[in-house]
Amino acid sequence: MVKINNVEIAAPSSIEVELTEESSSAETNLQGRTVMDFFGVRRTVTMAWSHMTETAMNTMLTAMGTGFFTLLYPDVDGSERQITCRAGKRRATAQMMRDGRPVWTDVEIELIEQ
Repeated sequence: MVKINNVEIAAPSSIEVELTEESSSAETNLQGRTVMDFFGVRRTVTMAWSHMTETAMNTMLTAMGTGFFTLLYPDVDGSERQITCRAGKRRATAQMMRDGRPVWTDVEIELIEQ
């Protein structure tokens, strides 16, 4: 189950979780060793849907709103994780119409942890 701002959204076809270490730039000290400050790990969650109805798309985009929001998703460690994130790339293609309404295909959103 995936929720954005406590609103359940359509189940994605795939979820990709990227872990990135956040640190200062590396410097070399007088002993020739590399030193840097480590701040933590940030997640980028990319979700994709092979197709999505206009209603499901609208529900997801409305729940995201603008700025930062909460995301509840199944994480790589087997737990359900909730993070505060913002939307990065959002991509969709309308390749077909059903009852005069678009059905979105190849939908992908990138959510970047705060």
